[in-house]
Amino acid sequence: PAAQRPSGPAAQRPSGPAEIPVTGTRPGKRVIVIGGGPGGLSAAYTLKKRGLAPLLLEATEQVGGRMGGERIDGFSTDKAADFFPVSYDTTFRLCEELGVPLTNLSMDIGWHRHGRWVVTTPITSLGTLFRNIGPFRTIGFLSLRGIWPTMKLVWSLKADARHLNYASTHRIADLDTDETYGEYLDRLGVPEPVRVTLEGFLGLTMGNPEEFGATWIRAFLAEVLFKPDKLYTPEGGCSRLSEALAERLGTAIRVSTPVRRVVIENGRATGVVTDDGFMEADAVICSVPATRALEIMPDLPERIRRALGKVQYSFGIRVVLGLDRRPLPPGWSAALYPEDDTPSLLDRTVNLPECAPPGKSLLDLWVGESRARDLMELDDEEIARTLLADAHAKAPPGSALPQYEDVVFARVYRWHDAICKGLPGMFTAMTRMRQDMTEDLQNLRIAGDFMRSPIVNGAITSGVETANEVADFLEARS
Repeated sequence: PAAQRPSGPAAQRPSGPAEIPVTGTRPGKRVIVIGGGPGGLSAAYTLKKRGLAPLLLEATEQVGGRMGGERIDGFSTDKAADFFPVSYDTTFRLCEELGVPLTNLSMDIGWHRHGRWVVTTPITSLGTLFRNIGPFRTIGFLSLRGIWPTMKLVWSLKADARHLNYASTHRIADLDTDETYGEYLDRLGVPEPVRVTLEGFLGLTMGNPEEFGATWIRAFLAEVLFKPDKLYTPEGGCSRLSEALAERLGTAIRVSTPVRRVVIENGRATGVVTDDGFMEADAVICSVPATRALEIMPDLPERIRRALGKVQYSFGIRVVLGLDRRPLPPGWSAALYPEDDTPSLLDRTVNLPECAPPGKSLLDLWVGESRARDLMELDDEEIARTLLADAHAKAPPGSALPQYEDVVFARVYRWHDAICKGLPGMFTAMTRMRQDMTEDLQNLRIAGDFMRSPIVNGAITSGVETANEVADFLEARS
């Protein structure tokens, strides 16, 4: 069952972070954590709670990964992650521990379909249900051709609801098949108008979702599209959780320190090699994308390397513009263009006014996969100008999109590993790989979203679990 977020005034706005409760002490035991994304941060934090001495090595200048962000002249940007679905149990527990308040999102979304705009709102009452009938007909869900396949899709998700969530106790692997999402839609007979709408929603971060595994996309639809009133985020954006974790770790973090190789001898990690030389460790947790893990751990057992080879990622680009006005029509959180490569538009300050100074706002522009690949090698200004011009060409009525010269600032975030595709068979392979690691490797563990579910809670849950495994291993050897 999906875990509910913390509720009540104290959970929404805690007075401040509590002291880290330390259980057990292992003085002198150094655990190197590679990667400062959600998985690495949560692993290092858990190790510190267990009384160990973590050292987190991050290749870039800033930790956070997909849950990272920047503070710019009173603005707060998020680099990738936008929201936490209701089943993010491990993530919510961390927010509560660290005093990171959460807020519920309300997503009124504009859809550009058939040359005109319609707006959908979360269905929370009979009134909002009736208000959505017209828009749902336009975007295909309630069209004559679309209503029956849409109902089959909903019933299919409801039938597997207890597995299709992101809680730490999920059993997504039990539903893993050799079917892609596109093949799944074919089997249900979903017509093109509905497919276009779904791809427009999923393509906000995934690019071409029909290539993804059916199990992974079904979980996303069940948790996000069909529970739009149960999405949450830290006040000030998802990066606030990364900031809180980094603050607790303090000097245990070393940025701009790429790991070139993990040294493995006789099934045991002895340390890592950086540009400064060899660093010895009592244990190592590798929390980087699977493609990078293969590069820095060439001596992994072959069956573990084969499993990691099943993990693939999509491309994505996110442009964040600081503005002196609201860019979208009043009340709109987002504008989507399912029929073409026009960037998806998101005004985060509708739900998160703390992300910008009073009277100002943020506009995020997202493109995925093929469009992102085409733009990836351009410089930042050219990417920002191109995507903003695309948005102007089909601007929503009543919007106030800026010219590039009028923006307060622009940031471009390129993602060669935007979203794990969860290809058919990946969940099964990762479940087996976790068992293989306990048999083949003594003090080396791999953490990451692909190890659990390809989303933030999967990365955080994996980080916590691997840290506890390593702590238990070192404790048993003491």
